[in-house]
Amino acid sequence: MKLSLFAVLALLMSVFVVQVFSQEQDIGIKDYRGNPLTSLQYQVTQNSGTEPAFHNEYWDNHQAGIYVDVISGEALFASTDKFDSGTGWPAL
Repeated sequence: MKLSLFAVLALLMSVFVVQVFSQEQDIGIKDYRGNPLTSLQYQVTQNSGTEPAFHNEYWDNHQAGIYVDVISGEALFASTDKFDSGTGWPAL
């Protein structure tokens, strides 16, 4: 399997981000259910961060349901709209 330079860089960045955010701490902001955000959720929702490809909560999730915004609880999309784009992130 031959990987492009972009794929290799994305994979390396994913490993780095997973290591950086592996230690969770309460950063004071809550999700729509009142639970504290993880460091990664905070980075993505509050600082325009990006989840690491192939190492995020939903990249290989095939459960039926409605995906919601972790902060507001607002419905974003249905699982029937999601497809595997091969990028490591859910695609619509």
